[in-house]
Order: sequence, then structure tokens, then C-alpha cells
Amino acid sequence: MKLEELKNCDYEKLGLACGLEIHQQLDTGKLFCNCKSLLRKEDTKPDRIIKRKLRAVYSETGEFDVTALEEQKKAWMGINRFLLPGIKAVVVNGWTESAMMKHWQKRVLRAEKIGHRIARIRGKENGKARQEKSEKAMETPTGTYIQKLDANWIRSELPAVIGRSKIEIRCWRSVNVRWLRALIHNPYGKAALRHLFALEEKNPEYYGEYGQYPMIILTKEN
Repeated sequence: MKLEELKNCDYEKLGLACGLEIHQQLDTGKLFCNCKSLLRKEDTKPDRIIKRKLRAVYSETGEFDVTALEEQKKAWMGINRFLLPGIKAVVVNGWTESAMMKHWQKRVLRAEKIGHRIARIRGKENGKARQEKSEKAMETPTGTYIQKLDANWIRSELPAVIGRSKIEIRCWRSVNVRWLRALIHNPYGKAALRHLFALEEKNPEYYGEYGQYPMIILTKEN
């Protein structure tokens, strides 16, 4: 469900029930150790403040957590706020659906099938089980365990929270580990990677937007 739909919900009709959790300091000692309780008064300043930032990831149902997406905007706002004028901040991210990886998807799966058959012949793995795992993984979003969005989200959502700061998208790495394992092998592997790296250096904007892992560069204006 989208955030706009949540705002328009009739919670009374839905029968929503919610509770309020209240935390209170008790001078009864620690629960799992013998340390004494240190009660803080209202006017006492903390030694440190820890803030938790949520990252939007896919749930078990394949959907984004809207709350986490909103929290990500706050994280970018915090980065921008602490930047000095003229200073850059770089965040390495991973796109949800890389156009480049999607283009190579069938070839990657074909290469994995061949690899699994060879491994099965050599007795190194259960070829059928590995193949089923590969096909299932192709149906899920690519990337690592970090937030995975796209360039359109960056361009449409970030300007509202970072003001006049400049956003640039460059390439950190255009392919994922699965692509490398499926297609990069001896004797041509090193030469293929050198060619790929040269393309990334020549067109960092293109491979940043359409590859798998971009660098999001935030520059605060003077």
C-alpha cells in the first residue's frame, strides 16, 4: 500500500487498534547484571545521542516498506545538513532493477546452467538443486542487502529534502557478483574485465544509472 493510500484510510472502519508504550526509569538495578541504575533528570544532557536510520528493503512479499523509504529521505537530509558548503558526500548504493543486469539475465542463467551441468558431471554439486536455486533467484531483486532503488527515485525524491544541493550519479561497479561468477572465466576473464572497467571509466554516468551499483554524489552549494 502506498503512503497516499494510508493517509486516506478510514481507520475506525478498519477497526484499527493501537497502544502507547511508556518507558519509565526504575531504580531497581540492572536486569542482567549487578550494575547500579543511573537515573537521569529531565535537565541532564546525554553524553551521546544515537539515531537509527532505516533502509528500505524488500519484504518477504516482495514489497517495499513505505516507512523505511521515508526514513531514507531523512538520512539524506541529515547528510546534507552536516555537509559544509562546497564539500561532497558519496554514498554507494544498489539499484533494485538494473537495466544492464536485466539485459544480461538470460545469458547469465544460460551460463549457470552449463556450469551446473559440468559441476554435476564432476561430482562437485547437486546440479538440479543448484539450478532450481538459480532460477528462483532470478525472480527476486538483484543486489546486496542494502537499499535498492533506481535513478528516477533519486532524482524525484531527493531534491525536496536536500534543497539546492547538487546530485550526481556515477558508476562504482556496473555488474553484480552473480554476473561475474557466471560469465567471467579463464582464459578471457581478465581481458573482459579490463574492457568493462575501461567502459565504466569512459561513461561513468551511463553505467552509474543503468549498471548495478552507483555512487550517489551530493555536493552542497556555497
